[in-house]
Amino acid sequence: KLETTNTGIEVHGNIKMSTDGKGIDFSAQTTSGATNVTPATSEGDELFNHYERGVWQPSDLSGAGLTFSLQTASYFKIGGLVYINCYFFYPTTSDSSLAKVGGLPFNNKSANYAFFNGRASGITTSLNVQTNSGVNNCSLYTADTHLSNAQLSGKYVLFSGCYPNV
Repeated sequence: KLETTNTGIEVHGNIKMSTDGKGIDFSAQTTSGATNVTPATSEGDELFNHYERGVWQPSDLSGAGLTFSLQTASYFKIGGLVYINCYFFYPTTSDSSLAKVGGLPFNNKSANYAFFNGRASGITTSLNVQTNSGVNNCSLYTADTHLSNAQLSGKYVLFSGCYPNV
């Protein structure tokens, strides 16, 4: 049920978006007056037209053919922003290939890099996770050192963060 009031529109029930790319258009609002920013000005940049959530499956992209033991991996996509969370175990391995995790639910935006934080059991420094331009995978680091599969052997890995998709 839709009601018009003196303060706006009240909706009693769900709003279902169409599949033709329509959404909530914020283009009539005044752009940011903040200093040192340049608001996007392309057609559709102020259109909110997507929301979903689900699960994803982390996979080994190091070339070693490892199988992770998944505990949980979920995502939310709100507009062009993707939030991921995952928790899995590395198998026991002596493989020295650099650790690379695939299966992120969406590609990272082109010309964009994203950085997440996390932890891995038995590693005393913070786990740093980076996804690069236009891909749906990430590499695992401590400080500036790219970790190998052997360094993560038998350990749990937990990380979460956001990256842009569009």
